[in-house]
Amino acid sequence: MIDGLAFENRNQVGIWRVFYEVLTRLKERVSFIILVGKPPSNPVPSGIPIRHSSHRATGRRSLDPFFRIKRKRAAINLANEFPNAIWHSTYFSCDPRPKHKSIVHVYDMVAEHFYHFSDTLADQCVQKAQAIRQADVAISISRSTTAELERFFPEIRDRTFTASLGVDHIKVDSPLASSRVRNSIFVGHRDSYKNFVIILRAMTNPIWPCDHKLTVIGPPFSQHELAHIEYFGLNSRIEHLGRLSDSELSKAYANASSLIFPSLEEGFGFPTLEAQIHGCIPLLSHIPVFHEVSGGQAIFFNPYDPESLALAIKSLDDIGCIGMRERCVDNASRFTWIECAESIFQIYLKLM
Repeated sequence: MIDGLAFENRNQVGIWRVFYEVLTRLKERVSFIILVGKPPSNPVPSGIPIRHSSHRATGRRSLDPFFRIKRKRAAINLANEFPNAIWHSTYFSCDPRPKHKSIVHVYDMVAEHFYHFSDTLADQCVQKAQAIRQADVAISISRSTTAELERFFPEIRDRTFTASLGVDHIKVDSPLASSRVRNSIFVGHRDSYKNFVIILRAMTNPIWPCDHKLTVIGPPFSQHELAHIEYFGLNSRIEHLGRLSDSELSKAYANASSLIFPSLEEGFGFPTLEAQIHGCIPLLSHIPVFHEVSGGQAIFFNPYDPESLALAIKSLDDIGCIGMRERCVDNASRFTWIECAESIFQIYLKLM
């Protein structure tokens, strides 16, 4: 049973990608059913049944007596119909059945490190801890995240596994053939630990080449971001493309000279591989998971020091870019969804 929160939420595209690719590759060997609380807004793998269920306790609805009765009935129905099924939630929802075999997927330990950034992250810490402690198995998406998970929850050290992600859903014809403009791209959300503001500060440093521009891909700029960009005098040097389709994003990677990924913490850092498979050089925060995933084929900088990032941009002119682009493609090619799916399949077998 896959509790499909990530299939319902357009803001969890990265998590949705993990389950979409894994379920697609295992559906001939595993009998899946996806439970949803509302109609999916992200694609569901063909041939996998979807079932509406009211088993989740969320927000104010969990205090409604009528909803509590409805939720209890849903849990009883699941227990009666699927007494031996493995529970595998896409996002930290606990198995409502009294006797169960369950898996929790852990994507990062951002909330635990940066709970003070927002109430949302603080609340997520509580939700995650409950899901992790009740699960029979915890799967993380990188060795670095597994190590962090075991530091925060040492009691589950003997039941944690790593299943790294893949990048082969992206089809790239000639990653080294395209001519590249003199610019870097930033992909994704920009709030809190994503540390986007360091790029703005680095662009004002005289070390940053004045003709090297930035392309931003993701949600619209907020009012305070626009104010910062204007304050730093960067309006003419930053282009915002909004949210892109997979094919449009692929073109952006292929045209850019580099990706800037300044996060203070990540669980895997999927844009790293997306960039590498296109021969786009990643400029990454000096954190363990980026060294692991990139295979060292990147330029690293101190995510707390704008000058360090400016120096990283300048170094693009000094390194042998063609050789590094080739090594980037080779590294990204190591990560396949079939290997990820096989790791998870073996965990299913052990749990059975």
